[in-house]
Amino acid sequence: MRVRGFTLVEVLVALLVVAFACGALLEGSSRYAEARALLVERQVGTRLAVARLMLRCPPGRGPRAPEGGEADGEVQAAGGRWRWEVERLAAADGLVQLRARVTAPSGRAAALLYGYCRAGEGG
Repeated sequence: MRVRGFTLVEVLVALLVVAFACGALLEGSSRYAEARALLVERQVGTRLAVARLMLRCPPGRGPRAPEGGEADGEVQAAGGRWRWEVERLAAADGLVQLRARVTAPSGRAAALLYGYCRAGEGG
C-alpha cells in the first residue's frame, strides 16, 4: 500500500495563491489606514474652522461681523499643530462673508468654510 501526498507543484501553487491573498489583504489595510487618517484630518479641521468662525461671529450675542480683515494662528489639537486663517470678505445686503481655512500638521488643507455675519453691528 502506497501513501500518496501532494506533489511539489501542488504545494507551490497553493503557496502562490496564499501569497497573492496576503498581498491583497495588506494593500487593502494600507488604503484603509490612509483613508482613515484623511477623514480624521478633515473632521478635526472642520471642527476647528467652525470654532474660529463662531469666535469671530458669536451666535449668542446676535450675529455681527468683527472689524479687521484677517486673523491667523496655530492651535494644538489631535496630536499636532494646526494652522488656521479667518479672512473677512465683502458681501452684499449688509452682510460680511468670513472664510476660515485650516491646514493640518501634514501640510494638507483640512477645511475651508464660509460664514456670514451682519455688517456694522459692533465688533
